[in-house]
Amino acid sequence: MQLVIGNKNYSSWSMRPWVLLRQAGIAFEERKIRFDDMTPDSPFKRAVSALSPAAKVPVLIDGELAVWDSLAIAEYLAERFPEHRLWPEERSARARARSICAEMHSGFAALREHCPMNIELTLPEVGERVLREQPAVAADLARIVALWTELLQAHGGPLLFGRFTIADAYYAPVVMRLRSYALPLPAAAAAYVEAVAALQRAGVKLKGDLIIAGVVLVIGVAARTHRQSMPGSTRAPRRGDIPANVPSYRGLTGRRVWARGPTGPRGTGTWRRWWTRHRSAAPRDPRASFSLRRPRRRPGTRPAASCDRPCP
Repeated sequence: MQLVIGNKNYSSWSMRPWVLLRQAGIAFEERKIRFDDMTPDSPFKRAVSALSPAAKVPVLIDGELAVWDSLAIAEYLAERFPEHRLWPEERSARARARSICAEMHSGFAALREHCPMNIELTLPEVGERVLREQPAVAADLARIVALWTELLQAHGGPLLFGRFTIADAYYAPVVMRLRSYALPLPAAAAAYVEAVAALQRAGVKLKGDLIIAGVVLVIGVAARTHRQSMPGSTRAPRRGDIPANVPSYRGLTGRRVWARGPTGPRGTGTWRRWWTRHRSAAPRDPRASFSLRRPRRRPGTRPAASCDRPCP
């Protein structure tokens, strides 16, 4: 089974079936197609048109069958995997869950327009301004709060129908919008927002942790490449290396940080040359117990020949 989606950070429709499959524990392959200009001849449209006549994501591929539209995908999964109980078991609750999913599917246009989804950002100032200037957004928010409050009281929480259902997957993007724009919520609705966000800790990654991990990895690789490409590098990189010509001193932590100069690794005359030329202007941290100082000369060594004056 394959789920074809766009970027979950921006596409709430892509996010809904992805959250549903992940939280239900249904095995699937994720295929992400990059958004572009959306013109008929764009790579995105060509790729999706080959899978679905609607040329939109998400699309669920199960063998030879292609199912598009997030609500149709949810219904198909509920029939395909009845053991996961994706809809509430009681008939009236099931009808209510379908009703609120359909309302989400076709409603809340003002919230969608003025609070576009971007779960990586936190924009409380924007949310405050939108709520103040857009009465339609305030009306959408009031309807969502009333809907959530009624269901949480009827079923006891922590989710809309007690346990996780398709309804929670459908409102997960709304939860992330409310968190991103810090829109005010009463206690019951705020508790539901936190309960849905806690799905991340249970295995549903709603906050882009893979993106964060990728950024950290790129930064680490870039730093390592910089250290290895420095002129005169004759050793493997070590933890704590810093760029060339950065002075070393004991700061607030009292930890000596050494600099590796442009002509070789530490242990050569690089630091001594820097100290000789710049000791009169060496910075001092007034909050530290030690000022900038050079290391001891190793026994048997002589000052570097390139010094413009003798080392003391």
